[in-house]
Amino acid sequence: LKPVPPTEYDGTPDARVLHRFCQESRDYLEAGKVKKYRQVFTISRFLKGTAWEFYLNTVARDVYSWDLDKFWVELLNYCFPTNYMAKLRKDLDRCYQNSRTVKTYVHELNELYNLVGQADVRTRVTRLWKGFRESIRSELYRAGLHPEISLWDEV
Repeated sequence: LKPVPPTEYDGTPDARVLHRFCQESRDYLEAGKVKKYRQVFTISRFLKGTAWEFYLNTVARDVYSWDLDKFWVELLNYCFPTNYMAKLRKDLDRCYQNSRTVKTYVHELNELYNLVGQADVRTRVTRLWKGFRESIRSELYRAGLHPEISLWDEV
């Protein structure tokens, strides 16, 4: 199969859009067996707008010294407001089930954790538990589960 090119990224400060671009780019580079030193240059063809400006002004003069991980971090820093991650963390702190279904609440919580990059399993489980409605927390306790020892999949 021919590698599928990533959707162009214009620098929109939306983590979901950037995440999609990163995933699609990694897949494209892997499928195309692009050498590491050429990866950033190769995906530069799929940049436009603010993202292209970043590449042109910051990366292009020494493109072959850039690796993908450094590129993603610096692209995010250039295109997103400086308080973006703080805002996401605040959204995470304010994420509660309220009147939503468990499925919808868990989906939003997972999405926020993926965007923030928080990977600590215990923190995730404790936060999930804290955000449930009281009636659900009570049922979880009755089922023998506890936020400090239970696993995500058990909860």
